[in-house]
Amino acid sequence: MNTPGQHRSIAMILECASCRTRYRLDENRVPESGLLVRCSRCGQVSRAFLPESRSSGASARPIVPAGTVRPAAQALDGGASTGSPVASTVSPPTAPTVEETSSAGSPIAGSPPSRSHVTSSSPSTARTRPGLASVPSTPTMEIQRLARVVFSDIEVYNLEKVDHALREGRFAEEFNAEMEEARRMIRNRFPSLPDAPALFDSAIAQICEKRRAKPLDA
Repeated sequence: MNTPGQHRSIAMILECASCRTRYRLDENRVPESGLLVRCSRCGQVSRAFLPESRSSGASARPIVPAGTVRPAAQALDGGASTGSPVASTVSPPTAPTVEETSSAGSPIAGSPPSRSHVTSSSPSTARTRPGLASVPSTPTMEIQRLARVVFSDIEVYNLEKVDHALREGRFAEEFNAEMEEARRMIRNRFPSLPDAPALFDSAIAQICEKRRAKPLDA
């Protein structure tokens, strides 16, 4: 029960027009002139206004995307404490710059994840995208990659000859000129690694073995 003179806390729901994330915002924080709010998930800045039906005492209002001319919101009855607003509020609409910000909370459960921004509070999201992480490359890994490139280039222009050489186990001998040129490139690229050419030959041998075990026409 509210004590005399105490404002009832009613939270309206804002929906970000960019990422469709929904946030709760205490109506008591929104002046008649409106308030700029920033989505804590994607950073979209919109202007929130008090619902037109507030004066009529309506307990429910439709949810419309924030950022429209007058975004309405749905009241959450029961006087639940909102604490710091979920939407990250910034300066009033009349302020020329966006400077003052309040702490942002978590989006309402069920809101869609943002495709354009991954926050530090979502490590599980980052772990589902291992391709986005930068994996450091060691010299051995780089040599193996170059071996795959060399083999692929040779195979593109000499497919039948490669198939025959693999069947006979004579890939390095059949393409000796190409292999020598590749070894020179490897030596120049890794001058501080004396066994770089040997690592390259080993990588080529592994590629040939896999290719021989699984021909292209298999």
